[in-house]
Amino acid sequence: MTQLTQLDLQKILDTTEEAIVAYDKDGGLMFWNQRFKDIYHYKDEDLFPGQHFTKLGEIDVRSGNVAIGDEYG
Repeated sequence: MTQLTQLDLQKILDTTEEAIVAYDKDGGLMFWNQRFKDIYHYKDEDLFPGQHFTKLGEIDVRSGNVAIGDEYG
């Protein structure tokens, strides 16, 4: 049986309709698929291994993907 390469795995992840993302124990980005990037309108420079999830959260707030501090809490 042939071993999957990282490129093979990425191709598989990118064919799914669901957004997939994984972070390491310290909150650093490990991998993601194209659907995750598309849903949140991330740019190529936003996503890289080690990018902390709080930085992605800051991008989400600036781009209007999430709302914080409104009258509903």
